[in-house]
Amino acid sequence: MGKKQIIAAGLLIVLVVLLCACAKPIEEDIEIMYGESFTITNETLEKKTDLVWTSSDTNIVTVKNAVIEGNNPGEAVITATQKDKLVAQYTVTVTLIPVEEDIEIVYGESYTVSNESLSSKSGLVWTSSDEKVAKVSDAVITSGEPGESEVTVTHKDNVVAKYHVKVVTIPVTSIVLSTNTCEIVDGESYSLSYTLFPSNASDYGLDWRSANDSVATVDQNGTITAIAPGQTTISIANPEGFIATCSVTVKKALPNFKQMYSKWENETWFSVADDGAWMRFDTNPDNDDGDYYWRFYAAMNAVNEHLPEVLEELGYSSSVYQKMKTTTWSMGRQTASTDTTTATWTYHPDKGLEILIEVNN
Repeated sequence: MGKKQIIAAGLLIVLVVLLCACAKPIEEDIEIMYGESFTITNETLEKKTDLVWTSSDTNIVTVKNAVIEGNNPGEAVITATQKDKLVAQYTVTVTLIPVEEDIEIVYGESYTVSNESLSSKSGLVWTSSDEKVAKVSDAVITSGEPGESEVTVTHKDNVVAKYHVKVVTIPVTSIVLSTNTCEIVDGESYSLSYTLFPSNASDYGLDWRSANDSVATVDQNGTITAIAPGQTTISIANPEGFIATCSVTVKKALPNFKQMYSKWENETWFSVADDGAWMRFDTNPDNDDGDYYWRFYAAMNAVNEHLPEVLEELGYSSSVYQKMKTTTWSMGRQTASTDTTTATWTYHPDKGLEILIEVNN
């Protein structure tokens, strides 16, 4: 090789070295979605070894071995260096476009949100702007009262989804009660049920009421409790004004003499029916002439001791007892009654005073 050729080759080498030294770094803009990753592909970089990747803001973007992760919305610069020399620079914009959707739920039902971009994220926080309308837990929205609510999903304090939830009702066309009339004994309860039409109508806002709470009350389950004898109307209505009613009559409880006075069952001067429908007082139970006097006075004293108490419990006035005490043979059969019982009595010199008290049918 001649001298000139050697000089030319040397100059060429120097030129190549200078060109390489002065080569401009790779520059590129990259846009990725929040929560997603992106792998940088470049033939020039792939041929290089010992590259060092860095991010100007790891809160927004992190990078490892050319793989970029979008951590938060914003912008950051990713650089690749080799032996402290910049070989590539990427301006990365992380974009967050929240999922937005309108959801309509029928009152009493629930809805499960299904979205691939959300299901791939962990640590999601679900909140509702009005929990009276809609409650939410782990993507399951449960309806409350009719209305509207905004369900928001956040991930690392970033709003990633918004759902406009509307809770609606299926209109009622009529309400039918299990019965339109009923009779209840004072102190007892009775349960009413209802049927809505159409069959899928919403039971939102149903309200039970009694026209007269002093006669009977009703709870929000339709259970009627009798308070005192009388008549009232129980109604159920919805917010749209559909109503159904039941006429309720409360009757005074009939006494059961066997239960009330079982303590006297073995006394000779007292007897009671097996079903408790009547009881009898007798001042001379044996109608015995031989021992008439001592039996008569013993029975009479017992009757005189307990009869006033019994009559008072059954609602008879004190004048009835006085009439019984002063009844003579010539007066014949005497009668007195209350709402629930009837008392009849007679007196005979040989048989004494006999009193029969019966439950009214």
